[in-house]
Amino acid sequence: MSLIKQPSTMEKIAGNLAVEAALTAIAAAAGTPLAALLPVLGKSLASERQKLRVEATLREMNLFPAVDIA
Repeated sequence: MSLIKQPSTMEKIAGNLAVEAALTAIAAAAGTPLAALLPVLGKSLASERQKLRVEATLREMNLFPAVDIA
């Protein structure tokens, strides 16, 4: 059984509280409706990759079989 994969550098950066605060400050300063999505998009990278890591680990443990959606 392999070890749990560690988060990548990009995940660590995207999930960092300081980065989230900076993106929120930029969104507030920009004032456009689309700027409000900046913090959400910044967090989505880290959360999506974490989801993939958890699913891969569960698959290795045979608790979560691979499902092919076609």
